[in-house]
Amino acid sequence: MNIRLLTAKFVMCGLLIAGRAAPSAALAAEEELAPGFNACMNRSSATTDMVACYDSAYKFWDNILNKNYKKAMKNCEENGTPECKANLKKAQRAWIQYKEGMSDYIYNTSDGSMSRLSAIGFLTEETKKQAQLLRTSSN
Repeated sequence: MNIRLLTAKFVMCGLLIAGRAAPSAALAAEEELAPGFNACMNRSSATTDMVACYDSAYKFWDNILNKNYKKAMKNCEENGTPECKANLKKAQRAWIQYKEGMSDYIYNTSDGSMSRLSAIGFLTEETKKQAQLLRTSSN
């Protein structure tokens, strides 16, 4: 991994932990994770508040993921090979095991109150990526 990118991520994480004013500066440079996420993080004054922001973003992307999965399955029925649905189901189940296993690992290897934030942050980002992947594959 690029050392500058790693340093930037470390600094951003530190800024988020350090205080209320920092999240807006750190998050402004990136695309908003989900509607209202940046505003929620700006209002956060404790780790539990930040976890709630990520939880809301996770639910947003999980809803989109489920819709896109259904569209992809329908696309398999209408345009795919006989193996399409079975392959999609197999891939989705493997992805669920991966995201849950990694989230558990991240939770168990992070320190203190940051463990919950790190784990839900990972789940949210991975769910967003999978939702977007399923959207592009079902078109």
